[in-house]
Amino acid sequence: MKIKNNTRPSVRKRFIAFAFIAIMLLDVIVPTIAMAITGHDNMPEYRSFEPVTTTNMVNLFNGDFTYNIPLMEVPGGYPLNLSYHSSDVNNEALSTWVGMGWNINPGAINRMKKGFPDEFNDKSVTYYNRMPKNWTVGVNAGIGTELFTGEPVSLGLGSGIRYNNYNGLGTSISSSFSVAGVLNLSGSMNNGVFGFDAEIRPGNILNAVLKQISAVKEKN
Repeated sequence: MKIKNNTRPSVRKRFIAFAFIAIMLLDVIVPTIAMAITGHDNMPEYRSFEPVTTTNMVNLFNGDFTYNIPLMEVPGGYPLNLSYHSSDVNNEALSTWVGMGWNINPGAINRMKKGFPDEFNDKSVTYYNRMPKNWTVGVNAGIGTELFTGEPVSLGLGSGIRYNNYNGLGTSISSSFSVAGVLNLSGSMNNGVFGFDAEIRPGNILNAVLKQISAVKEKN
């Protein structure tokens, strides 16, 4: 009788082991990010504020129930109240720090100032403004050609590279097209921003027409 002793793990067990190791390493290297909901008007404390003078407990339009319990009055005439809103109780609602649907808003103390606060009275203040000098260095290259001699049509291309200590590295590409000084078209691309310009000079058109008329009269 032969007894088979198979101590080597199967392929399936190896695959499961490697999968768990990969998941563990992934959670260590790139942990899962959990973000709390802190978006202003989505928070119940902000959305369900209720004044202490509220008297209408039932909304006659949609039937929502609102209940207000006065708690105390801070010296100086500021009341604190505990309010309940039935409209804030649903499957997607968030609970406040006093319970689902309930809210207590103690208010806040805000300080507004113009210039320096009052405790800075009769004190010397030193200003520091240390801004590095803004400088730019660059190289530009261009080429231009005239396509026709009789009626000049010119075409130009140019490119450049520059470095600014505030904005970093930048590139530019430009092109121009001109017809007898009457029509000028130009385009440029600066750091991915495209620009286009078109210019028509009616005065040059009129001068060209008058020259043609004068040439015809001289021939006749």
